[in-house]
Amino acid sequence: VRRLRDCNAELQPGHLRDLQTERDQSLLRIQNRL
Repeated sequence: VRRLRDCNAELQPGHLRDLQTERDQSLLRIQNRL
């Protein structure tokens, strides 16, 4: 159980980082369109 919790804790920051990169990319695309 502890191992699963550790894995989940490690995965969460990664997903958040991916979301941030997606937001940055979308913002860059909008800026390029403008």
